[in-house]
Amino acid sequence: MWCAHPEYLALGQTSQSRQSAYRKLLADHLSNEQVTEIRHTINTGLVLGNERFRTEAEHLTGQRQHQLKRGPKPKTTTSPSFYSDPKYLPQIF
Repeated sequence: MWCAHPEYLALGQTSQSRQSAYRKLLADHLSNEQVTEIRHTINTGLVLGNERFRTEAEHLTGQRQHQLKRGPKPKTTTSPSFYSDPKYLPQIF
């Protein structure tokens, strides 16, 4: 046996008023931008929210909540020391 959720019951005094209020809640459509943002967070496994919320969730859970750049990490720009060591440079006569 099931029973109505307290939040649903709080929508109105009668069954008809609750149904009407619930239909009004569902009548508003999400914008394409909102749907895209929701899909992105679901596909990446990140939380949905602003920067402050994501940072707080990251600190509380210990799980990264910011998307990293795709692909391999860039190579370091510092060259090994033997490239600048004169004994390894070709001798020109």
